[in-house]
Amino acid sequence: EVPDFWDEKNWARPYHFLQTVSKAQDDQPAVPEERPYLTDKVTSGFAYRRAVERSSLTRLAEGSFAGDDLQALLRCLYQALAVEGHFVAGVVTDTVEGWADGYWTVEHEPRHIRNSLVAVDPDQTARMIQGQEWATGPGVMIVLALDWAQVQSANQDVDQAYAAALIACGRIGHALVLEGQHHALRARMTPAVHESTAAGLFRFPEHVSPLYAIRLAKPNG
Repeated sequence: EVPDFWDEKNWARPYHFLQTVSKAQDDQPAVPEERPYLTDKVTSGFAYRRAVERSSLTRLAEGSFAGDDLQALLRCLYQALAVEGHFVAGVVTDTVEGWADGYWTVEHEPRHIRNSLVAVDPDQTARMIQGQEWATGPGVMIVLALDWAQVQSANQDVDQAYAAALIACGRIGHALVLEGQHHALRARMTPAVHESTAAGLFRFPEHVSPLYAIRLAKPNG
């Protein structure tokens, strides 16, 4: 049983949506859907040993982040957003070749990347992931966000949609990590996103909810 205090603080939400999802799966088991943006990464050029030995990003290499590496990550992201239609993404560019430092919004329909025109602030970038120090420096950060307007237009159950979104974050994040490995990048990720800060930096509308952040950069050594 969930303590009353947890309900007051809205900490009990995971219990509620998991109960709803569990019942829905009992009533009608989900049919697995293929996600080519992820399976392509696993079946093409996937190095099992390299994946197992992957280290989290700790120290950054000096110098700028390659523009070609960002383009590769954006292609991967567009592939994912084409399938996960309820998602949009924010991208932070920091010392990227050929790019201004900025906060960008990425959508698939219509396919575009748009600068939020908010001045880059390292303190605010760090605040977006609860002040964690690895937020800044040469590289990119990708913030995955759920578009609740798309969920509502599809008449989805809110709890099931939220649970499915968390699973989708894992799939998209895994695809980005694998893509990063092809370019000798390392990653670090967190669900500890400060929603109002992220929404302000990317100019997300109220119906877009940031869920997950992934940082990719060249490691020092």
